[in-house]
Amino acid sequence: MRHVCIITALLFITGCGPELTGEGWSSQHEALTAVTGFGTNPGGLSLFIHQPAGLGANAPLVVALHGCGQTADVYATTGWNTLATQHRFLVAYPQTTANSACFDWFTANQQTRSGPQVTSILQMVQHLVTTRGVDPSRVYVTGLSAGGAMTGVLLAVAPDVFSRGAVMAGLPFACATTQLQGLTCMSSPADQTPAQWGALVRAVAGSSPAPRVSLWHGTSDTTVRPGNLQEQVDQWTDVNGVDLTADATSTVGIATRREFRNAAGVTLVESWSLAGMSHGTAIDAARGCGTPSPFILDVSVCSSRYAAEFFGIASASDGGVPVPDAGVITPDAGTGGGGGATGAGGGTATGGGSATGGGNGTTGGGGGGGGDAPGGCGCTSIEPMALFLGSFLLRRRAQRAIK
Repeated sequence: MRHVCIITALLFITGCGPELTGEGWSSQHEALTAVTGFGTNPGGLSLFIHQPAGLGANAPLVVALHGCGQTADVYATTGWNTLATQHRFLVAYPQTTANSACFDWFTANQQTRSGPQVTSILQMVQHLVTTRGVDPSRVYVTGLSAGGAMTGVLLAVAPDVFSRGAVMAGLPFACATTQLQGLTCMSSPADQTPAQWGALVRAVAGSSPAPRVSLWHGTSDTTVRPGNLQEQVDQWTDVNGVDLTADATSTVGIATRREFRNAAGVTLVESWSLAGMSHGTAIDAARGCGTPSPFILDVSVCSSRYAAEFFGIASASDGGVPVPDAGVITPDAGTGGGGGATGAGGGTATGGGSATGGGNGTTGGGGGGGGDAPGGCGCTSIEPMALFLGSFLLRRRAQRAIK
């Protein structure tokens, strides 16, 4: 009964529509180009892209996956478009509206190469390779929360497509195979050995080289507990054949970065632990990286920039700071075939929602752990992935009670 009451409370502590559903944000954020006709699309996903004007052939591609309740254009405010314009690559934003706008990382049928959403995303990549001149050897993936967990799925099942990835507030691959297990994994991840975690990836990865992985997590994340960071480190170091002793440790603002290198000194896995940060993607708005909104947290660390460096598509010559660009891509309702999108390129959008504070979720009163922008409606918002999985558990318990 206690669990039912807690979940019921989670479902009704609301009052800030956009903070829970992402609705109403698209008009406030930078326009993206809609691409259709990319394949059979069994996962029922939509595709939006940011393609800088005049982008040449053989450009890199970053696939960026939004968190639960968000939309593609909301997640486009994490700084990737500005970086794409500066460093000449394309960004793809798959979008789902199913399951409270959550990518399905937690069910067994999605954790394979033939999973419906996995298939749709792979079709998107192939379409962009064919029609937009993307270099198939330089395709990378990143995402937040459910999008971060789906990033792990894609790295595990398709390392031949995604050679590197950056997981924001995510979970180990295959830590759950049902919705109920997903909720447990978020709040209390299993403490498995590196070999046990690694075996889950090897079972689906095929013979391709292991992907290089950058892992990010806030220490005050109460939606996806910080313990998931270490379990991911265990998993991906094992997959990459390196030990758990960090070969380098450094500090960037509130973040502690640990690097796990091979014998040649190449960083194959890195972890970023951000002190006091809650659940979200880290940005640095004052330095031109992103626009704060719920679960896009201004903590003066540009995770997108450092991920781009990790992918090898940005250099550290400008000190890790993207150069702002005010241009935007214009909407395009075409089929996605042929040449590039029109427009002046990407820049972070202005306006938008409240900055999210530190601690548990976002609070309407303004910034705790990051930024000082004013808060939203003064309520406490609950991360939609927890709401979705919690509502499933509530329905399941109610059904059992009726029986």
